[in-house]
This record gives sequence, structure tokens and C-alpha cells, in this order.
Amino acid sequence: MPENNGKSAQHKALVLGVNGQDGSFIAEYLLAKGYQVKGVGRQISSRWVSAPNFEYLQLDLSDLEALALLLSEYRPDRIYNFAAVHGSSGFRYENAGRDTHIVNTLTVQVILDFIVRQNPLCRLVYPSSAKTFGAQLPHIIDDDTTRVSECLYSIAKNTSRDLIRYYRKHHGVFSSVVTLFNHESSRRQADYFVPTLVDHAAKALVDPGYRGSVHSLGMSCDWGDAKEYAALIVAAGELDEPYDFNIATGTCRTGEDLASDLFSALGLTHGNHLFETSPHQSKTTRFRVDTDKLEQLLWVPRDSILDVCMNILKTNHPEAWAKKEPKP
Repeated sequence: MPENNGKSAQHKALVLGVNGQDGSFIAEYLLAKGYQVKGVGRQISSRWVSAPNFEYLQLDLSDLEALALLLSEYRPDRIYNFAAVHGSSGFRYENAGRDTHIVNTLTVQVILDFIVRQNPLCRLVYPSSAKTFGAQLPHIIDDDTTRVSECLYSIAKNTSRDLIRYYRKHHGVFSSVVTLFNHESSRRQADYFVPTLVDHAAKALVDPGYRGSVHSLGMSCDWGDAKEYAALIVAAGELDEPYDFNIATGTCRTGEDLASDLFSALGLTHGNHLFETSPHQSKTTRFRVDTDKLEQLLWVPRDSILDVCMNILKTNHPEAWAKKEPKP
């Protein structure tokens, strides 16, 4: 069960990658719970978060000495390490190989060393990814499913998971690994599949003759709501013990399923507005994520990806949303 010691207002949290989708939602949940939060990002200023108990710091996390100094000076007792070199489908990690290893793995080593040497009561929550199970996911995925390193990103993530488990076993560090399956919001980068799909739907609402392209609709994903996942991640840091578990809805859909449902909900037919440039590529088999452990520890996400798509449409495409809404 989550902590209920009435001391959350005293907690100092550090959120690495606060300008990203996940980091920004996590920071907002922590602030709502009374935490003092310092957010770190590469950009000059905070993109999403602003509050009295929030402080933003611009920092290049490839500078490991600067990170170590920050940890020593700020002395957080909660760390959410959501900074990562991460790209949408087709991103070539070899073009950012050095930074991929530094930001996605070596920062974890620096944090674990800080906890052991300077603040043993500090807690770390680290995100892993569905990509660590391989390009072709097994039919059923649970917490014991074998990890497969098939790209630099999954190599770095799996190495970090091994580091965290080692420090937890040999040094007693409170460190949890949450493996996130696809999760989306209006804050997701525009080149990812779901924002791209919503963008096409928005243009079709405005222009009935619109035709746009996607690479493929053949992928199978377990999609959820990034904001709801952030609430689960914060709750994971408040459990009585550290746990590793998957965060997913337990429902798998194809890109074709989602496109059909979204366009239909808007009174459109996706086949009239979308075509695939590589229809036979990116096809993956359906799978199911076992969410039993997640349900036992916290709760299974409840928000549907269709609801998330509607929120993206409303937030990022107000002109199109007005076309969808009935006139007063």
C-alpha cells in the first residue's frame, strides 16, 4: 500500500527529463501531493510545469560530474529518472550512440552511487520500455518474461535494469523499475504514431477531401493514457517496498483498429482519408500484457486510448474540435 505518514510535504523530489511528456506529468502529481520538486531538462526553461514549490534547472545530463554535484547539493529523497535519448519508430540510435549510453545508463550509475554514499533513504523510480522485450513481442508478457536487447536503446535500458537490481540486492537501495507500454497525451512529440493519426483526423474534419499517409497501420500496441501512467509511477515510489512491474492496460490493438475507431467516432471513414506507404512493413502480432501484479500493488489503467486521442484533438487542434462538436 502507498505511504500514509503525513510527511509528503517534506519530501524533495528530483525529476530528470521534466520537459518530456512523462516527466512533466510526474512533476505535476508530486506538486499536488505537496512535494518540493526540482525539474531538470536540456532546454532553457520549463515547458509545462510552473508552481511555487517547483524549481527548474537546465542541465546537460551527458555531463555526469554536473549531475553528481546537483545530487550532492540538492539531496533529494525521491528521484524519477525520466530523461532519455528516445525517438519514434525508425530512429537510428547509432547516430546518438554516445549520448544514448550516457543518458540512459550512466546517469543511473551516478544516482545509485549517490544513494549508497550520501542518502541511503532516497528512492529511485526508473522507467524501462516495452522495447526491452524485443521487436516481436511474445504473445503473453508478464514480469518474468525474458528481456531481449535488439537495439542500442534496449541495450541501455536492460543494462540500467540490471544495475538497479544489483544495487537493490547488494546495497539495499530502494529502486523500482516500471516498464511502460505505449502511452500517449497531448504532450507527446508530434512525430509519434498517435499524434500523427490525430493530426490526420483533424485535417479530415476541416477538409472532407483530405488524404494523408502513414507508414503502416499494422503495428500492435497496448496504448494507454500518459497522465494516468504518471499517477501510477508516483504511487510506485510510495509503496512500502521496491517492485519491478509492467504498466499497461492489458488490451492490445492494431493501428488499423485505432484508426478505424477514431475516425468512426468523428463521423469519418479512415480509409477515405488515410493510406499506408508501406502496408506490409511494421506488422506485428497481437500480444497481451499480464497486469495481475500491477492490479495487486496499485490499479490497472482505466482510460482508453480513444479518449486520449479525443483529448489530443481537443487540446492540440481546437479548430478541428469545433467542427466535431455540435453547434449550440
